[in-house]
Amino acid sequence: MFSENSYGYQSGGYFTACDYMKSALDSYLQNLLVISSSEPLTPLQLFSAFDVGNASVGVAIYRSSWSRDDNGTNSVSLGRTCSASLSQIGIKGGVLLPLRSTTMLDLALCLRLNRAASEYSNNNSGAPLTASSFSANGYEVSFFGRMFHELSPKVSLVPIVRVEMFYYEPEVSSTPFSNQLFPLPNTFVKREYELGLGLQSRWGRSTSVLGVSIQYISLKNDAANNGGSKYTRTWFDLPKINAGVEFSITSWLIGRAGYFKRFSTQTTYIEPLSPMPPTETAVSIEPGFLPSFGLTAAEQTLSLGIGIIIDRFAFNGYLAEQMIGTGSYLLSGVQQSLFGVVSLSCHF
Repeated sequence: MFSENSYGYQSGGYFTACDYMKSALDSYLQNLLVISSSEPLTPLQLFSAFDVGNASVGVAIYRSSWSRDDNGTNSVSLGRTCSASLSQIGIKGGVLLPLRSTTMLDLALCLRLNRAASEYSNNNSGAPLTASSFSANGYEVSFFGRMFHELSPKVSLVPIVRVEMFYYEPEVSSTPFSNQLFPLPNTFVKREYELGLGLQSRWGRSTSVLGVSIQYISLKNDAANNGGSKYTRTWFDLPKINAGVEFSITSWLIGRAGYFKRFSTQTTYIEPLSPMPPTETAVSIEPGFLPSFGLTAAEQTLSLGIGIIIDRFAFNGYLAEQMIGTGSYLLSGVQQSLFGVVSLSCHF
């Protein structure tokens, strides 16, 4: 639920595409000898769109949550209590605005709040740590814009621009503070910028797209308050390639396929505590597919999708590369390969 906006720092000084909010909470719980948290359950996204004059306006609301309360049972012993929770809530709004007969503008803005929290107490006599709490808010804002300009009735030029920012700084308190059994958490900032150009063509009952873009991602992790180093890792993608096709198999069945590839230069800058000098390394890489980290549709190496339209109802879904090869968790038992998106919509 958090992975698409939560690249984090792992032990050994490495950035990994991971659930950083969950990772920080789990580190806190494990230092208290409490079992780790779980991903938010029953995520729900509701979306709607409607016409306003010549324009179309849409809004989507997302909510997911997970929580656990232990009182002398499960992960804590008698006399101890611990509650933990993870949640995310977000809202996204967009508008599809015709500028003239051959040009359409598509704009979207997304705001999200990630929340991780825990409260711990120990009422046993002589306990070195009697109370502790963990609180973290992750703030995200993203903007996406593109323009559809018809070069001919069957071919459109599509420039795009995308900006995303994510900020996260957890807080830990304990009573007494002198018996704090865990390190202070790190601050973290992520920024993404993308600029690209695509070509969309329509032929018969099918549509195909090909896009090339430049992408820059910056991740900063400050562990100085932990007695550690400051880490910065950047990716510069040139080019980033997207290709896709959608074709009508029958009047009610639609097939889709997509391909994605990044050719990237990765730079890592480490600023350790003095007197050690900072270090910087750069390497050319082709970022691979990481199936267990919930990458978004724009980050799949290969995906296959299907659409079913019956009267006013439409069912759409797609599967990513790893899930295509190994099956879903329900079929294969491989939890890490579970990745897919399905939606049901009604037109009225």
